[in-house]
Parts: sequence; C-alpha cells; structure tokens
Amino acid sequence: MIKRLVALLVMMAALVAAFSCFGADTENKLKAVEKEIAKTRQAIEAQKAKRSTLRQTLKGIDTQIGKLSARLNQIDQQQAEQTQKRQQLQLQLDDLKKQSQQQQALLVKQLRAAYAMGQDDYLKMMLNLQSLSDLERMMAYYQKFNGVRMDALNALKTTRAKVEATQADLDQAIAKLNALEQEAKSQQASLNQQKSQRQSTINKLSSDIQSQSGQLAQMVADRKALNDAIAEAERKARQSKGKQTLKGQQGRLAWPVKGKVERLFGEKRAAGVEWRGDIIRASEGAKVEAVAGGVVVYANWVRGYGLLMVIQHADGYMSLYGQNQALLKKVGDDVKQGESIALVGRSGGQQEPGLYFEIRHQGKAVNPAKWCR
Repeated sequence: MIKRLVALLVMMAALVAAFSCFGADTENKLKAVEKEIAKTRQAIEAQKAKRSTLRQTLKGIDTQIGKLSARLNQIDQQQAEQTQKRQQLQLQLDDLKKQSQQQQALLVKQLRAAYAMGQDDYLKMMLNLQSLSDLERMMAYYQKFNGVRMDALNALKTTRAKVEATQADLDQAIAKLNALEQEAKSQQASLNQQKSQRQSTINKLSSDIQSQSGQLAQMVADRKALNDAIAEAERKARQSKGKQTLKGQQGRLAWPVKGKVERLFGEKRAAGVEWRGDIIRASEGAKVEAVAGGVVVYANWVRGYGLLMVIQHADGYMSLYGQNQALLKKVGDDVKQGESIALVGRSGGQQEPGLYFEIRHQGKAVNPAKWCR
C-alpha cells in the first residue's frame, strides 16, 4: 500500500515539474496536482500511524495473553497440589474414623463389664475382705480399671477432635478446588477472547504489508528491535554472572521444546535476510525449558518476536526464547537446566504456534543445531 502511494507521489512530483515549464496558463492544474501530492503524503503518514497503532495493540494483547496464560498455568499447579492434599486428607480421615470406631467399641465393652459387676458386687467384695492387704489390692484394681476407662474416653475424645479438624481441612481443600475451577473457566474465556482479538489485529497487519519491500522493511525493523533487546540484555548480563557454561556442550544439550524445526539457522528469508535462530513448531501452551542453567536478563515483548526471554549463561553465552504465549520467569530469576521458563505461543504476530530459539556467544548468533540434539 505504502509502496503504491510513494510511486504515485513520485509521479505527481514529476508532473509538477513538467507543468512549471508551461507558464501561468497551467497554474490551476499545478495547484490541483500539488493538492493531490499533499493528500498522498497525508495518506502515507496515516498508513504508517495505522501500522504503529496496530503493533501497539498487538503488544498489549500479547502481554495480556501472557498474563492470562501464566495464571492458568499457576492454577493448574495449584489444582494438582490441592487434589493431592484432598486425597491425603481423605485417607487420614478414613483412618481416624476407623480408629474412632475401634476406641468406641473398646469403651462400650468396658462400660458393659462395669455395669455387669454392679455396685452390690463391689460392696460384697469389700465386706468379705479378710485383711488390709486384700483391701489394698482391691482398691488398686478398681482404680486401675477406672483409669483405663478414663484413658479410653480421653483417647476417643482426642480422635474425634482430629476427625472434625481433618474434615474441616478437607472441606476447605474441596472449596478451594471448586474456586480454582471457576477461576480457570473465567481466565480461559478471557484468554479465548484475547486470542480472537489478536488474530484480527494480525490479519489487519498482514493485509497492510504485502509487497516484498514492505516485508523487507518489516524484517529489518524486527531485527533492529531484537538487537536492541539483546543490547539491553547484555547490559544487565554484565551486572550478574551466569550459572552454567555452554562451552564444551556441543551436541549434548536438549532442545528447549519437543517439535519440528521448520526454520534453520542461516537460511535465507525474503530479500536475502538470514535466519539467526531456529523456529520449532510445537503445541500452543507446551512447556519451554531452559537449555542450561543461568540468570534471566530479559523478559519482555519485542516487535516481531513477541514475548521474549533471554538467559545469560557463563563464558559469554546466551540463549533466547521468543514468540512465547507466556513468560514464567522474570528478570533476575535463577533458572536450572531443564526448568520450565515459558509456554509456547504465537506472540509477535505469528500465525502458527512455535518457539523462536537462538544461542549467542559474545553477542554473535551461532547455530543451535551444533549444541542441541
């Protein structure tokens, strides 16, 4: 679109120059052409402003999707924890109820034995005692018997208190699970709405950038945005130390996500622009794992690369993870090798879900395939 407008602008400028050679009788035509030139310039500026607005809209939508997806991932973990807690509490409750029933049965047996003996039998035994030693033995016996019965009562009371407390904990765990389920439904509905709005924005941007020159300008601008992000990451990297080096790890690292590598490092894109990393096609929402331990030095939205995370490793190595649906870590976080750091997505205006992955050494992109197997 802009290319056609620029061509029209050049043509009209030539007409202005031509008309100027014919004198005053062409003044009206000259003014008309100049007016059209002004309109065309305005149209070009309006088109640029439209693209800028669409990109800002896309950034906002991608960021919101990232927050919703991260919260849904957190809810999934909480639901798993609460489910495990509920199962454990249910087992404890069953054991306590069984223990309570056994204690109650023992107490009933003791009470029945005491009732069967009766007070008259107790009085007769006291009257028939022949000596003081017999009396002491009998008193000790009944005190012990009553003590056992009191112990049984106290044990039953304690167990029933535990039953009630465990039941309350179980009810609370179930209520929390129900609340998490309702929140997950609400978050998912919002996420679906944001994804629909994002697709509409992407379609508008795509229809606005059709020509090869427009695509090239887009790629150059995207690369500049990425280089700016890398520069910021490098500044932060100088303030911290990486945990694990990639030196000597060629061919030993696992890919950050399981999927098909569709774009290969060094391949030509439009107008000779080369890929500096790989795009790995994977399911949307799949876990992205750090290829090595390190420190997060960048976690933000970048034009063309969406939600991007950069991890600093030792000895000048960095790994980049772009186009994510959500970032699960923030700047300054330590990450371990194999730890989940993001979720696969299509942020940055991508039509298909996937992960953009780079490895850099001393600021220079290197082929990830030499490190990952």
